[in-house]
Amino acid sequence: MKVKKLISFWERHVALLVVAFGALGYGLSWGFSDSLLLAPSDAPVFLWMDLIKTIFFSSLKMLVAPIVFFSLLDGLLQMHALTHLGDLGRATLTYYFTTTMIAILIGLTVVVFIHPWESDSGNGLQKERLKAEHSLSSDRFIERKEGTPIGVATKMAKEVLANPFEAFVKNN
Repeated sequence: MKVKKLISFWERHVALLVVAFGALGYGLSWGFSDSLLLAPSDAPVFLWMDLIKTIFFSSLKMLVAPIVFFSLLDGLLQMHALTHLGDLGRATLTYYFTTTMIAILIGLTVVVFIHPWESDSGNGLQKERLKAEHSLSSDRFIERKEGTPIGVATKMAKEVLANPFEAFVKNN
């Protein structure tokens, strides 16, 4: 009986390993034999891949935030009273409020004693350099180098799919 279970276990897992290593070999052979590795970084195929990547990650961000929010909301709505929480609920809330107070105290201490908004050098050169590094190069939505249709689609996917509700808030 155990031998039969062991054989069926290995048959299933060996088949999975064969498929996995076959896919690995196929991917490696495609990667080494293809000229994509030698193509310039602005090749059209890379622009398409960037568009697909941007759409995937923006859609993922768009889905994760509401799922987390509504799962927390559902959990809060299912709590009828603090007495139903029990010891675990009290410990969780105590931990949350304690870590929140510690974070607030650290933040206030840094702001009051260190003054992070002031520079050490005293001259305005460092401040101007930091402003130049962190400011936008222009107010254009699409830069000249992103003027291709794929660049426009990538920029639109990056801006629109990440937070679709921001357009409603800003009345756009």
